[in-house]
Amino acid sequence: MGWPAAAGKRAKLVLDALDMALWRRDRAGTPAGPGLVHHSDPGSTRLSHSPHT
Repeated sequence: MGWPAAAGKRAKLVLDALDMALWRRDRAGTPAGPGLVHHSDPGSTRLSHSPHT
């Protein structure tokens, strides 16, 4: 898992998170292999608001 943060959503942020995750796996002795799935979640920018009725 990688967790960089930034004020804006740019490709560099996503790539930094991927690089961090790959580095951490390699360092732990479990390098990523074929079939790696990368998921990028925008997090709190996707919060929804439900008005009270």
